[in-house]
Amino acid sequence: MRQKHPTLWIDVSGAGLCLLLAVGLIWYSKGPMGKAARMDELKASIGQMHRDAAAAEAQVQEQRRVLESLRATLAQAERLPADAPIPQCQARLAELARASGVRITNFLPLPDREYPGIVERRFTFEARGTTKDVLTFLKGIESDEHWVDIGYLSLARPVGPDLDARGRTLAFAISMYSAAPGVAPPKPPGA
Repeated sequence: MRQKHPTLWIDVSGAGLCLLLAVGLIWYSKGPMGKAARMDELKASIGQMHRDAAAAEAQVQEQRRVLESLRATLAQAERLPADAPIPQCQARLAELARASGVRITNFLPLPDREYPGIVERRFTFEARGTTKDVLTFLKGIESDEHWVDIGYLSLARPVGPDLDARGRTLAFAISMYSAAPGVAPPKPPGA
């Protein structure tokens, strides 16, 4: 008679139990319980993507509002006035001259020039002051809000009875632009 080995029965039982556990783990991870956990993860990811998309859409809408505002500002800035603000510009030049220590000695209007849709109003000025004062005056013109174009500029030592070694005579011509009569202001792009 053969003798049964009790260890063989234990080995077979252990292997069967391990196999049963392995099948159970595979079923749990790939089966309904694992799929449910994976589905929850996917649903959470999709929810986050929807929130991110909504935030991005809100940012796009805000950027569109900013763009429209900038387009409106640009259209206004590019629009020529119906008439050049000559008196305001003259007053501003006189104010800049006083503030910088420059004395305007001569002002002469020149004939207007007309271009298609634009009128150029031209003036010449003469002023006197020290080199530093004249440069301060020119910087003031450059940074002023009035739209002027300096077309001619001359800086020389003065001649005559009020000759001053530090003094300079400044001669310059400015142009101001306005829309030609009967011309509608340009429409902004995309309007």
